[in-house]
Amino acid sequence: MTLPDLNLLEAGPADADTALILLHGFGADGRDLGPLAELLTPSEARWRFIFPDAPERPLRAAGGMTLRAWYDLDPDGFGGPAEEIATAEALALALVQRERERGIAAERIVLGGFSQGGMIALNAFLSAPHTLAGAIGLSTCLLDHERAAERCGLANAGGAIFLAHGTADPMIPVGRAAAGRSELERLGYAVQWHSLPMGHEIRQEEILALGHWLRSRLGSQ
Repeated sequence: MTLPDLNLLEAGPADADTALILLHGFGADGRDLGPLAELLTPSEARWRFIFPDAPERPLRAAGGMTLRAWYDLDPDGFGGPAEEIATAEALALALVQRERERGIAAERIVLGGFSQGGMIALNAFLSAPHTLAGAIGLSTCLLDHERAAERCGLANAGGAIFLAHGTADPMIPVGRAAAGRSELERLGYAVQWHSLPMGHEIRQEEILALGHWLRSRLGSQ
């Protein structure tokens, strides 16, 4: 997929050896996750963060309002139009390829996101053609988890995944997130799961756990 003309918020040095691509949630934009770059990067690391903006579109789930979203949500679930989901996943993988072309090795690239962005990131990670460093899902769930095995490629089989979810999340019930986690574990992925007393949000405890996971996966070069 050729990258369209995207708004991309980037943070990190020009000579980065690592890339973290993080997709925002429904109705937000890349700036929503931007503070994570400073909070997560070790002082000695050369990590680049990429926070893309989803396209703007009229959304049924928002009463027809035009907002940024990776796909339009079904009124009664977390999925949406298959074509829109596939396009978003292809976009995520095109961003991975962009970083590879900029000199970052695939095994030094992490793909992740919050809420709807996490759904796209997890799906893209499962099917990615190159072995990545890992995937991150914050306050999210695995789309169509009953059929996840059909989407799994070989490149990231058994790969590392960080998942964190609030036990009081009113948007995505923790049970729905846990079902996806169980399926990923059944398929052999190395899932680190954090269930936290919070809602649909990102908190300091979660950031600390994620930072530790990233350092264990990436260290610094």
